[in-house]
Amino acid sequence: MTFHGDTWRAKSGTASWAFRLAQSTAAYRLLVTRFLHECRGFAVPAIVRLATRRDGENALVVDVRDKEQYRRLAAFMDARDDVEDAEISLDLTYESAEGKEHLLHGGATAWLSPECEAHDDHRFWLVVTLHTDLYAFVSWGRNRDNTAVAKRNAPRLETFLRRLEEELGFSLAEIDAPSYQDQAYRYGFRPPGSNALE
Repeated sequence: MTFHGDTWRAKSGTASWAFRLAQSTAAYRLLVTRFLHECRGFAVPAIVRLATRRDGENALVVDVRDKEQYRRLAAFMDARDDVEDAEISLDLTYESAEGKEHLLHGGATAWLSPECEAHDDHRFWLVVTLHTDLYAFVSWGRNRDNTAVAKRNAPRLETFLRRLEEELGFSLAEIDAPSYQDQAYRYGFRPPGSNALE
């Protein structure tokens, strides 16, 4: 466990939101690029790893913060019809309690998969996993009261998760946040006692 602040922590797999898209109206490449666009204000997409049926994991690894690498990603996906998974590392943009802007490298990961075998009635699955609890009002930091940081940043997460539904058409399937069940809900985190896990 690595602490990055007195009131919150960074830890792999802190909380996850899983979504499904029953009717795809876009090609896989378009869905991936639209997802990258919808991260604005919440995160900076960094490393994208593609798996293909022919070449397996890491068939393509690009840093999409570089425009040339982004174009390489688009060209690869246009040329291939066997892309199975996209793993996207996200650098989170957040504010400190004092209102200073920061970037948390690798603060979240997204996985986008077409036709997951376990759920073949749905065309696409998307899982967004946070590796920090800076959005939680009560965290597992050294000082567990994270209200000041959460108030500044929870709206960023909420806006992002809403856009996945409203702009990309995903519907929430599951929330996995065992340490935050009294705070986690479909659009991020709320103060304890304001909701049950939805």
